Amino acid sequence: MRKRVTASFARRCVSAVPFKFIALFLFVLAMSCTDVFARAGGGEGYGGGGGSGSGGDSGGGDVFILYLLLNLCIRHPVIGIPLLIIAAVLYFKYGNQLQAKRQSGVIRRGRQMQTNAAVENAVERIHARDPQFTQAQLLSRLKKAFLCVQEDWGRQELRAARAFMSDGMVERFELQFLEQRERGVRNEMRDVRVTDIVLVQAESDALFDTVTVRITASAVDVTKDLKTDARVAGSNGAQAFTEFWSFVRRPGAKTLQGDGLIEGNCPNCGARLQLNESAQCASCGAVVRSGEYDWILTEITQACEWVAVESAAVPGVEALRAADPGLCIQHLEDRAGVMFWRYVAALRQGRIDPMRKMAAESFCAELKKRFEPGPQGRRRYFGECAIGAVETEGVLHGEDYDRAVMGVRWSGAAYSVGTDSAPRREAEAHVIYNLFVLIRKHGVKTDLSLSLSSAHCPSCGAAVHEEVANACAYCGAILNDGSSDWVLEDILNVYTPEAQALREKIRATDPTVISRRSASALEQAAWMVQVMLADGTIDEKETEALRHFADRRQIPRERLESMMAAGRAGALTVSAPENQEEANEWLDSIAEIVLADGVVSPKEKEAMVNMARRLHFTETDIRQVLARKRTELYQQSKAQVKMHQNKSGEV
Repeated sequence: MRKRVTASFARRCVSAVPFKFIALFLFVLAMSCTDVFARAGGGEGYGGGGGSGSGGDSGGGDVFILYLLLNLCIRHPVIGIPLLIIAAVLYFKYGNQLQAKRQSGVIRRGRQMQTNAAVENAVERIHARDPQFTQAQLLSRLKKAFLCVQEDWGRQELRAARAFMSDGMVERFELQFLEQRERGVRNEMRDVRVTDIVLVQAESDALFDTVTVRITASAVDVTKDLKTDARVAGSNGAQAFTEFWSFVRRPGAKTLQGDGLIEGNCPNCGARLQLNESAQCASCGAVVRSGEYDWILTEITQACEWVAVESAAVPGVEALRAADPGLCIQHLEDRAGVMFWRYVAALRQGRIDPMRKMAAESFCAELKKRFEPGPQGRRRYFGECAIGAVETEGVLHGEDYDRAVMGVRWSGAAYSVGTDSAPRREAEAHVIYNLFVLIRKHGVKTDLSLSLSSAHCPSCGAAVHEEVANACAYCGAILNDGSSDWVLEDILNVYTPEAQALREKIRATDPTVISRRSASALEQAAWMVQVMLADGTIDEKETEALRHFADRRQIPRERLESMMAAGRAGALTVSAPENQEEANEWLDSIAEIVLADGVVSPKEKEAMVNMARRLHFTETDIRQVLARKRTELYQQSKAQVKMHQNKSGEV
């Protein structure tokens, strides 16, 4: 009898509750639970247009649900109280996941808005100088440049692309072509299709406009025998890849109404372009690769190595600009890039000629010693080289000479060669970080028209070829004494006392200046490998966690395996923290990388814990770092979203 009364009472209670009220509550609760059970970090509800709501804090929805529950408990306790209990259980069981998911959405949207805002501000500055400038036209032309470079790459000849490349880029391609020809092969990218091209970074200062585009494309990557044209390696189908391409031009350059360097014409006189030895148009004599007339390609970076470089002061640069107003980072980094490729060529050839006009006599004398064969009659060098980044760490002033300290992150495989034998690969390619120390006589001024022509004579503009003499073959100017441009004084391992002393001097010049860039995903992975191998072993579980970290950051599996092999052999040289304070900063940096999309997978967390354990951190420390960094990113992103809403008039 009691059961029938209770059931009857329940039916009366249910019938007394307005149907629309129950339906609305269940709908809201269902929508809330959908977020709880959705794939974490899968991007649901997030898009360029805003996705779920405004993308800001969704606490208002929680208050509304709580109001419905309390109202239902008061008016209809038989239904409201059980629902409140169910809701409480769900909240305590899944609430943290739901909160993390909401924060992830805000972080993703806020960071994207921050990037977009920075690009828009720079584009506005460029547009103020150049009213005809548009992103659409820029992206269309840079897509043409990308396709042009792919064609020249397959031909092993910079037939068309040379016109819009800096000297550093030309040296890079020429050396890679030479290495391929020595191996009797050529690489070809067939059926190239650009699926997306996006402007991801733009800067505009007194000396240069700089733009970086993210290019997503697909192609069939094939290596062929030079004699038979038969395929010796490569993929059967098209594979997708992402690269970041950076271009610069001088502030006075204007958007062309006709064809320019990318299309094969002189941007000054309009004639079909033919370059002479001094990189001048044969028709009008304009130095067209200076950036004065058109965009020049200065860097190609793989996705795993690219880092958005924040525009910031470099220690010592502003002080030196008082005496040299044209001093620019672009020239220093292009010059260091040329020096790197010539250094690699000198090691491979076993002769000083490639470096003769770009390095001080003292460096050339030391380099010659490395050409001597080892105990087994074999000489060592690096092959399959690639530059990950060239950055200016700082400039030091001296009474006689000024010094520029350049950080060069690169990778290469160790080779050896005997007098009567073919080259032999001794070790897998791995990441190396060196300091290139450049010197120049105090008082020398930068010629901005030649700032991207680092392999040309600063006196007459003629191309600097590989010759025994240290003087220009055309005008006779001595090129390796620092009297006209920067020359290489030394290459240092970052762990040597000399390198540490230089960095201390740089920091002392202006302690308030912060680093211009964060470590890339590849650099962080290399550091993790180095730290985890400090005790000599990485077990299978740790290896799997590292592989997951690499996969999520678009680091090719073979690159990771090469770094691990180099680490086991004690040959992994990467920039690493110098003390506990810097180690904390690097952990923060890794946390920011893994939280870039707002989500930390269990494998990523495991990789961080494995590494941190070697640095005497605990798992609790890592949890605290991740929680703190997530909160920081969430608050920053939330503020960015609100600022965007206020600016656009959203309610």
